[in-house]
Amino acid sequence: MKVKKDNKMIFQHKTLEERWGQMSLSQQMGNIGSEVSRAAFWYLKKIKNILLILFQEF
Repeated sequence: MKVKKDNKMIFQHKTLEERWGQMSLSQQMGNIGSEVSRAAFWYLKKIKNILLILFQEF
């Protein structure tokens, strides 16, 4: 995963940094889509748990 800081890209996974430039655009987009999907899943799971806790109090 890349994090932009001060106009520099910082990689959290060094092996990905080495391979990223060698990947095709479709492979890069697939990796990005996978990360977005994973983040959305956990976000929705967190919201669901919060709502369950709130409604259990009623």
